[in-house]
Amino acid sequence: DVYKRQVLDDNKVLTLANAQRIPMTENVKLIFEIEQMNHVEPSTVGRCGILYLSVEDLGWNTLFKSYLKSRSELRIMCNPNEIEIVSDCVKNYIEEPNIMEEIDKNYAPSLQTNKAVKAISFITIFNALLKQHTSLDKAGYEQLFIFSMCWGLGGLLEMDKRDHFQKFLLERAVTVKNMPMYLSLIHI
Repeated sequence: DVYKRQVLDDNKVLTLANAQRIPMTENVKLIFEIEQMNHVEPSTVGRCGILYLSVEDLGWNTLFKSYLKSRSELRIMCNPNEIEIVSDCVKNYIEEPNIMEEIDKNYAPSLQTNKAVKAISFITIFNALLKQHTSLDKAGYEQLFIFSMCWGLGGLLEMDKRDHFQKFLLERAVTVKNMPMYLSLIHI
């Protein structure tokens, strides 16, 4: 906290952990991202603009929209209709069955996590799988989407619950009726 005070006072000097001191110019602005503010001094609060964003306010769907937008802007899509296809999958598998609530209520994960963590886990797996492809049809997207959901959202479920979760997802499938053995949660 001493270091923050030095940056935030009129001297505007950043002192690093190795004791190196870096003077900050007038046009430098710093952003501190912290998980909680239990030990923040009132003087720090007085010198900073505080912006509080809760997971519930932002929502998990903001993460999906941002992810799809970045893929579009970087032009790394595997299909010109990728945003539409993935958005349909989000609607069919996540929004309409309210899967985030469904998991917590009916599948009793072994570790409770918030919706943003679940969404990030799903997106990370889905993105890694998409990097392996240069072209995909709707069925390919749906298969990778289901697999990513099984592990990103269902990975914290007990083994018997994973079986039910995968079957629940496959019942909602539009183009995929059976998962190949290597993509299945059931046989792992």
